[in-house]
Amino acid sequence: MIGEFLVEIKNADVAYKFILKRNITVLKGEGASGKTLLYDLVDIFNNSDQKGVTVRVTGGASIETLNRQRFNDGVLLTRSKQNRIFIIDEDSNFVNSNDFAVQAINSGFYFILINRDKLDQLSCSIHEIYQLKQTHDRFIEFIPLYPNDSYGNIKLHHKVVTEDKGAGRQFFSRYDSSLDVEGADGRSDIIHHVPAMEPTLVVADGAAFGFNMATTLPLVQEADGGLIVKESFEYVILKSGIVHSKDSRMLTLDKPAVDSRLYFSWEQYYTELLCGVTAGTPLAYKKEHLPQEYSNPVAAEAILHVYGLNSVDAEKTKFFK
Repeated sequence: MIGEFLVEIKNADVAYKFILKRNITVLKGEGASGKTLLYDLVDIFNNSDQKGVTVRVTGGASIETLNRQRFNDGVLLTRSKQNRIFIIDEDSNFVNSNDFAVQAINSGFYFILINRDKLDQLSCSIHEIYQLKQTHDRFIEFIPLYPNDSYGNIKLHHKVVTEDKGAGRQFFSRYDSSLDVEGADGRSDIIHHVPAMEPTLVVADGAAFGFNMATTLPLVQEADGGLIVKESFEYVILKSGIVHSKDSRMLTLDKPAVDSRLYFSWEQYYTELLCGVTAGTPLAYKKEHLPQEYSNPVAAEAILHVYGLNSVDAEKTKFFK
């Protein structure tokens, strides 16, 4: 599946209208907010003769419920119809299994997960976690839980924690050798590197950090630190303008046409794009080792500008200028 799908679901009492932008969408919040009702309406539409439910999905896609029985029957392994959206209720424990993760990743389908706090086997964008809110009329809206890409006290604190031990950590270490920069072993390991009550700047890949926000953000904010969750380090580089390419994908970085069959996370898409457009140049990108060219003053300033950090250190900003 590629791109966005507009979904409209309604009956005589309520109406939903929302856009699915990526392969994983999470609905969180208290009971009676309309999450399970959405699941029920989809189930009624697909399985009841007495429907009373209208469903419309753009792009020739379908939306259907997924329970344990259907999962065990191998519905995710069926490729007769490519554009399929599955909604899964909160009591469906099979979602926690490795089998589900493998099938979901390989399927290329889109999924709506209800009330999922954390799934270590899957990744989710911070921007695709929603709470539901009913307006004064019968419409139920999707409200982003994390609408921004930075939170807390955003500055170059002495302590910096990056999601990766490679290129991201190397960039901040080279920028200022006086910083205490630690690289985590992936998104789930970040909280183990954030010291209690010490202001820390945490830099993570927002394209895959959704399930980790609930545990990491309070820890960072409690110590008056900052959390930056841009799509990925590769996205930041591509947005910085230091990479010059005629590849048309450079024009749609914020709204890319990502094929979910090829990339489960947009972070993977941005990494492959950056590697491709810099191949054979001095900026040839590798996640394990950042070329020195990314650390020259002009490039570093441009990257920090995308992070929103270039104006916080007066001496270094003056040096760049």
